[in-house]
Amino acid sequence: MGLQLGDRFIIGGQIADDYFSDEEARSGLGLFSRYYFNSSENKFRPYAQVDFSTQLTLDFVDELGLTAGLEVQLKPGIIFNNEFSRRLFYGYRSADNGSGVWRLRGYIGNIASGKNNKSPFKKGDFLISSELYEIDFSSPSDRVNDFNRFRVSPTFIYALSSRWLLEFDLNIEDNTSNFDNFVFGAEQRVKSTIITAEAGLRYIILPNSAIKPYGRVGVFYQSDFLDGPDEVLIGRNSTESLTSPFAGAGLLIPVKGNAFIDANLNVQRETNFRLDSWEVSGEIKWLIKF
Repeated sequence: MGLQLGDRFIIGGQIADDYFSDEEARSGLGLFSRYYFNSSENKFRPYAQVDFSTQLTLDFVDELGLTAGLEVQLKPGIIFNNEFSRRLFYGYRSADNGSGVWRLRGYIGNIASGKNNKSPFKKGDFLISSELYEIDFSSPSDRVNDFNRFRVSPTFIYALSSRWLLEFDLNIEDNTSNFDNFVFGAEQRVKSTIITAEAGLRYIILPNSAIKPYGRVGVFYQSDFLDGPDEVLIGRNSTESLTSPFAGAGLLIPVKGNAFIDANLNVQRETNFRLDSWEVSGEIKWLIKF
């Protein structure tokens, strides 16, 4: 979220959220400064950006980003950003200092102007999540384990009426790491692929309210693939999947322009992955209404 200073400068804050695996999930807070090379009257706007974030979990790594991007106006108030950046990491371990990866990222944003979008939904309204894709890769000169990651994570919501919404959420993440195993004296390669999908139906309890509470039901699917040397994974090489129903509740909170904050809490039963248990999960997303 940023504040525009004149026609070419933006400063703001951001939430950094990087998910690598169940054992390595990082999130934190950061600041950024952006400069556009042309005016806001242009449909295509190249820019340069510097950002800094501090991770709040695991090893408390600080991250510096140097970014070149292109912003495209899709329609009034809605923009599509493509970015190419160099991410440098500085941690409490000396080996982490100065290491980094390259990143390609695409996301949809909105220009916060005018009033909050408080009107009820109507048939045909379409919402999509802000984050679309992200690709990380390291180069031979990087002082980190060779790492490549590809992630696609769109959410689509279609309004059937002012109360009923269809939703579909997809997340595909593929990670490959090549690293030197000092115990076994050889380079090791580990690959993991996680695919999750949700299909559901939402019911808006108060369609005419500014903040729209809702209930949701649907089906959740997950498939995990893990491959690598047995001495590293300790017998965890496998492909596993689960399908389970879920139910939950949440809030759609309008912000200026065409955006909503979507916050929900869900309950589902896991009956696979050698488990039989109930799981409670929550998420917060930024949605853009077309």
